Amino acid sequence: MALLNAGNNAPAAGGDGRRGLLPALPENVGAAVVVVGATTCITAGRALGAAAAAQPAYSRRALTAALFGGTAAMWAGVWVSAGGPRRRNAGLVILCVALVPFVVAAALGDFDPELAVNIYNALA
Repeated sequence: MALLNAGNNAPAAGGDGRRGLLPALPENVGAAVVVVGATTCITAGRALGAAAAAQPAYSRRALTAALFGGTAAMWAGVWVSAGGPRRRNAGLVILCVALVPFVVAAALGDFDPELAVNIYNALA
């Protein structure tokens, strides 16, 4: 973890040294969760609609699960955006969990990184 922000990991006077461990994440965690969820939904939806007959059954099931996971991540991002610091902390955990369906959709579908950038720029 020291590689993320080596200067801020030193313990403050009387502190525990955990401040500054996640500076790479944006301040607006809710928007980041919404972007991951939306990108997951769009990528999984494109993959499901592209060649539904040519995909094996496990691929369709995994993409459908990724679609539902992306939808849940989008709603969780809206919930995180409406709250304070406790919801932001929960949003960090949700963001980590939302990466699982995102990786599944990106692995089985046609992932476009420009799509995620466009969605984030529209929300920020």
